[in-house]
Amino acid sequence: MSKEDRMKASDVHRYHPLAQTGTFNEVFPEVKSVRLTVSEEGHLALGRYSYVPKVRVYDEKQFPEKADCSNPLCHNGGVWIAQILREMVLDKKTHLETGKACQGHEGSPKGKRRYGRCVNFFKITVNVEYNP
Repeated sequence: MSKEDRMKASDVHRYHPLAQTGTFNEVFPEVKSVRLTVSEEGHLALGRYSYVPKVRVYDEKQFPEKADCSNPLCHNGGVWIAQILREMVLDKKTHLETGKACQGHEGSPKGKRRYGRCVNFFKITVNVEYNP
């Protein structure tokens, strides 16, 4: 990773103690299938504010631990997606719609100056089907 690359949530929390490793079926054996939709609004890849969201869709085959922020000025940005699923599984919920602000901050290219919190916002929809 070069100096100009900004670290995102998946880089910063790669070894977080609550992050579980293994295949999806090993981590969530009670889940048969899942569909996750992450819609991100704010400063996207072009560097200007956009109300046209960037939408990402995942299933159990590529379910992410974190969804990274697309704001080119953001450091440490994104949201922790797998924690949402962990809480749903504990409560046996099958559907959840929620929103979360980016956890990162905007800053200079090398990260020496902080300009303030990242303005990006994530709308998250999760549908879970459990094993019988």
